[in-house]
Amino acid sequence: MEKLNELNVIMEKLNELNVKLQGNGLFAHEMYVHVKSIKKIMLLFLRQAGNNRFCHFPSLTEPKI
Repeated sequence: MEKLNELNVIMEKLNELNVKLQGNGLFAHEMYVHVKSIKKIMLLFLRQAGNNRFCHFPSLTEPKI
């Protein structure tokens, strides 16, 4: 179940990118900025996961009972 929650966070970010790229009147350089932004977010997730910091994944930071 935890992996599903992680995937949900990542899919939300990708969906945000998809919506931004569908905007009317966007120039190629504006689209590139959005793609580059999402790439940085994904790299941040990877770097933080490598350091056992999961603040973007609440299901992994909540204490298990």
